[in-house]
Amino acid sequence: MIVCDESYFPSLEAISKLHYAPEGEFVKDHSFVYHNGLFHLFSISGPAGTTWQDSGSEERFSHSISSDLVNWEFTEHVLAINWYGKEDKSKIWAPFVIEHNGVFHIFYSGISYNEPRKSPGDYTIRTCHAVSKDLKTWEKRPAVPPPPEGIVECQDAHVYHDAETGKFYLYCIGGSNRVTGVIVRTSTDLETWRPAKVCFRIRLEDMPYRSTHPTESPFVLKHEGNLFLLLNDGYAVGNEPDGGFTGFRPYGQRLPGFACEVLRFGNRYLRSAVHGSRGYYRLVMCEMQIEGLDIRFIT
Repeated sequence: MIVCDESYFPSLEAISKLHYAPEGEFVKDHSFVYHNGLFHLFSISGPAGTTWQDSGSEERFSHSISSDLVNWEFTEHVLAINWYGKEDKSKIWAPFVIEHNGVFHIFYSGISYNEPRKSPGDYTIRTCHAVSKDLKTWEKRPAVPPPPEGIVECQDAHVYHDAETGKFYLYCIGGSNRVTGVIVRTSTDLETWRPAKVCFRIRLEDMPYRSTHPTESPFVLKHEGNLFLLLNDGYAVGNEPDGGFTGFRPYGQRLPGFACEVLRFGNRYLRSAVHGSRGYYRLVMCEMQIEGLDIRFIT
């Protein structure tokens, strides 16, 4: 998660007008990193009007930069599918970027269609890994080991670094199926990972409204000693980053967009998401406030 001084917090009026995507493309699941005075945005990329099922769409990431989170400039495309690989030969989804010891690490979901492919959803997902020193040239590393037998791995990697334990926690959708759980792995160096385990489960009957992917976009942050596991449609609170999340708290308001990320400025937060019609998604933001164990959004 980006952590900046509160003086960097953009004006809410400017943020309310933000609807960004590179020209001729859409923005989807994304991640931010702050480096050398600039915010960097990495996103799933595709020609406007296309979806992941179209050839040439969601097969590389876009890279954009901004000095104020409002005015963005597309710079280049980075990474791409590996047609001859095993983990990411068909699509790449949901990047998450984190810096450690002068090296940037990007974790993302590699999609490989099964052969013969019997349906659009007949594919295998692996959490993939690449590194860079300049955010432009990336070197692919071995994929994160798959979870133990009986645990399903799905998309939306997110890494939380806990200052108290000194460990990194890698989250993604998973569990007994591709919908209702979150799994976590731990590491001390972002290269070697302990086996995945389930850290959160949700019952669909606890949802206040119908949601097909209630655990999408897991994002963990610590606020006033409490750990919050944020999801698209609500959140859970816990004490331990590797499995202490219980219950499910729906957000008190329906919010536009999905694929949410959080940026921190002192004790203020921005929530990002993508919004729009399918194939034409754009980046939007709003302020997020935490009071006790309650989360609300200023839109």
